[in-house]
Amino acid sequence: MNTEFQYDDLPLPAFRLNEKLSVVNCSEEALRLFGKVSSFLEIVDEASANKARKMLASGMAVEKFELNVIAQPSKLILADVFAKWDSQFSLSVILVPKDDELAGIVQQLAQLRSRLNETDYDLFLEKERTADLLQQVQELSAPCIQLDSMRLLIPVFGELSREKVEAVSARLLENIYQVNAETTIMDFTAITKITSQGLTSLESLLQTISVMGTESIICGVKPSHAKKLHHLQSLMYVKFASSLQEVIALRPETSKS
Repeated sequence: MNTEFQYDDLPLPAFRLNEKLSVVNCSEEALRLFGKVSSFLEIVDEASANKARKMLASGMAVEKFELNVIAQPSKLILADVFAKWDSQFSLSVILVPKDDELAGIVQQLAQLRSRLNETDYDLFLEKERTADLLQQVQELSAPCIQLDSMRLLIPVFGELSREKVEAVSARLLENIYQVNAETTIMDFTAITKITSQGLTSLESLLQTISVMGTESIICGVKPSHAKKLHHLQSLMYVKFASSLQEVIALRPETSKS
């Protein structure tokens, strides 16, 4: 028999027969269940042999039917038979075992699905780890530093985006509450770009800081930043300074004057 067969990857017993029902080729699953046979009728139970000859006769329009077949070692199996004449001399037959054999195939498919689900879960975990790392990067690019008992410094690096503002907001507001800070200083010297969504999130943060009774100072503003910050509706809540050195040089009580 030719080892190459179109149904080899199918987890079902399949055969290619000639007009005499001799086996021309078969799938690996057919070999596993029935061993090497020369005629399809060799695996058919004696009581079902006439039915098999009639249903698989050359030129017949074959529909699905049931046969009792004998698997190794002498195990009787009820199977659904699907057959099709590809030509006058070539018949394809696929058996779908019922009961125990069908349960085995279902189990194989369930195991495959389980492996696929495990792969999806691994991808999900990897995505979660990546999200955590990105969160840490956002937080580290805008650390919160306590200058003294009344002032907190937030040097911001890179792009001022919505994600970055949201990443630092909770920690900043918690620090303001914990140390009862009177002033927060946001240093924009190392900012490369301010996005529109970042500006909206910044405005919300500044309003929240003001509600907490804390003053906000923004320093290190570049000309390109100034054009963006000009659109802030909450300018009344913010003071501006040319550089961080200028703000730090001020005594805490004078920074609020």
